This record gives sequence, C-alpha cells and structure tokens, in this order.
Amino acid sequence: MIEQNVQLVRCESEKVWVRLGSQSGCTACDNGQGCGAGVFAKLLRYKPVVIEIAQKGLKAEPGQMVTLAFPEQVYI
Repeated sequence: MIEQNVQLVRCESEKVWVRLGSQSGCTACDNGQGCGAGVFAKLLRYKPVVIEIAQKGLKAEPGQMVTLAFPEQVYI
C-alpha cells in the first residue's frame, strides 16, 4: 500500500479534490523499502498537483490533511 498525506482543497457530495505537494518520504521510502511516499516526492518535486477523487461518506472540510492510500498495482 502506498500512502501519502494530502490536503483537501475542495469537497462535494461525491468528489473531493486533494493537493499532493512536494514532500519527502522517510529514509526507508527514499530507499524504495517503505510505504511509497518517496515515490510521490520524486514525482512531485517541482510542482504540487491537484487531483479529483470519487468519495463516499468522507466527513471532512477543505484545508484538512488526510492520508491517501492505494495499492501499488494502481500506481504501476
């Protein structure tokens, strides 16, 4: 499972928009042995990205930090 802390920028009933910034992972992730945050850091090194995600039942407000997690197979 790859996990990354993201910030909610917009919330609607069936969709949320999250901002992934240029963060670095822990030493294990940076060495390819952790949860995958280091992969995100390398991909997003120069510019934060906002992505739209379908959601159900998330009770959150714009500005909150949440953890985005998905299987490695989705990333590949």
